[in-house]
Amino acid sequence: MGFSFRQLRVFAAAAQELHFGNAAETLGMQQPPFSQALQKLEADLGVRLLTRSAQGVALTEQGARLLPLTQQILHLEETLMEEARRVPSVPRQIRFGCPPELARPIIFDIISAVSAKGVSVEFTTRPTRQIIQDLRQGELDVGVITAPAVITNLTPGPVVKFAVTLRSVPGTKYHYGSVSSAQELRQVIDRPLALAPRSSSPAFHDLLVDTLKQHGAFHGVSSFDDADAAVASVVQGKHQILSIAATSDQAGLARIIIDPSLLPYRFQLVTGPTPSSDASMVMTTASACMNEWARK
Repeated sequence: MGFSFRQLRVFAAAAQELHFGNAAETLGMQQPPFSQALQKLEADLGVRLLTRSAQGVALTEQGARLLPLTQQILHLEETLMEEARRVPSVPRQIRFGCPPELARPIIFDIISAVSAKGVSVEFTTRPTRQIIQDLRQGELDVGVITAPAVITNLTPGPVVKFAVTLRSVPGTKYHYGSVSSAQELRQVIDRPLALAPRSSSPAFHDLLVDTLKQHGAFHGVSSFDDADAAVASVVQGKHQILSIAATSDQAGLARIIIDPSLLPYRFQLVTGPTPSSDASMVMTTASACMNEWARK
């Protein structure tokens, strides 16, 4: 036995109209499938519910006994659906990972824009290498990674290129301003850079170092797991630091914007192998936010 609400509605309509054509019309059905649904219900229940003769349609004794119960069941179905509509829906949630190199103001804008579309964001900061691993293992839905990176078996999204700011102690030739040539870059970078550990994003780290060497502006790098510790070292004059130009705000430090063509500072949106519609939406929204910041 496996009757459906649809079959019960057919029986209730036929019992009310006592005319198969009229009953089928009230349910928006053609008469043949209407009759078939009623026959299937009678077969499932093992009783005859209605008789059809030249005098018309009539309820059988069994049909008359089962009709009130059928109406109760259909009423309960309506009540259940109404109550379900009142129950708050389960919030849609996306697990979103970003590397420490992506500035917090940008991340907050992304979260705000995604939340405005009805999706809750479970945010975490992780190194690029860990984000890629977690996306592959299904522990994250969407990630922002430093580029380039090896993202085999993941779904690549847009790449966003940012201008870079060099932060240093005051006293450099270009305390505030910009540089657009390798010669100028060599003049403003005069000590080791404070970077995240190479293990967090090997390809990005190596490309940055190789580019600095090509420009003759490489004075070594030091690894820092803690961003505040890196800034403290810059304040002491031991290192210089690179950050996204639009969000650089370390007070008291020289601020030199480096032309994007001189140094690679790119981020890529990535999802798992088979992204959900929400994950795709988050990737598109995040890309729009990041591009807006990149234009500043």
